[in-house]
Amino acid sequence: MGKRLSEKIDCSFFDVDQIVEQLYRDEHGHSLSVRAIMALRGERAFRALEKRALLSLSIVKRSIIALGGGTLLNQDVFPLIKALGQLVYLKIEKDLLKKRMFLSGIPSFLDPSNLEESFENHYRERLPLYTSISAACIDVQNKEETILEELMALYRSGSGSIGILKAR
Repeated sequence: MGKRLSEKIDCSFFDVDQIVEQLYRDEHGHSLSVRAIMALRGERAFRALEKRALLSLSIVKRSIIALGGGTLLNQDVFPLIKALGQLVYLKIEKDLLKKRMFLSGIPSFLDPSNLEESFENHYRERLPLYTSISAACIDVQNKEETILEELMALYRSGSGSIGILKAR
């Protein structure tokens, strides 16, 4: 959605996960997906890369930035996120979220031996963070055609970048 919005309003688009992958590639000389980085290096190392990615965006103005679903787990980055501009939370129904999460396999932060309970714990941990932050909330359920228009209106009403937080 962020990429589509940036094309529609002709501004830059940045995906924090892609920046994390690039930082990892630059440091280690080979490519890994964010899921693989998390699985191989652990959450602490992954969050450090994610924080560096956000710091690299601190000078960016009037752009669309896709944040990772777990970005808010690191409270150290809250000031960085707030400084980006308007934050938008794309809210999705839990069952659809689960279905989309598993499209690329089981995420490394879930326990494959107890997938249902692990997903529920993950969901319960993150949902309060998403709902407690100061963000515009767009419920994406059954209205894919109007999401882009709502995001465009938010972008036009602000003066900075938009950070899009996808529930994951």
